[in-house]
Amino acid sequence: MFAYPLALGTVHLGVLTGHRTTVGDLSGEQEADARALAQNLTLMLLDRAASPEDPTVWLTETSHLHRAEVHQATGMVAKQIRVSPAESLVRIRAHAFHTGRPLLETARAILARELLLTANHPKGASGPERPSRSPRPALAG
Repeated sequence: MFAYPLALGTVHLGVLTGHRTTVGDLSGEQEADARALAQNLTLMLLDRAASPEDPTVWLTETSHLHRAEVHQATGMVAKQIRVSPAESLVRIRAHAFHTGRPLLETARAILARELLLTANHPKGASGPERPSRSPRPALAG
């Protein structure tokens, strides 16, 4: 059994797992191929384009994840509310979705100290807010 992380920095998306039908280690070339596959899968997951009509766009919007402001805001929030960087990024993205703001704009508001996320966010969040997006239809069933 072999496992390779699907991760970029502190953002962990999952694990690529594989197994052999025979006992033994992977060859050097197989190991390099598996690592390259894991890296490519990570980039594919992060770069997956979602249409603007997609209500889950906040889950797949990654165009700004690599921006310095997002990393800096993630560190600030992690330190302020004592959570991991991964949890901090999730909270920032959730706030951006909740308020209808782009992720980069939300990160910049945090850096400018115009937005303060608290441990009991979103109830305890302060700062300028935009009206939230239109409600999603209820699921039947």
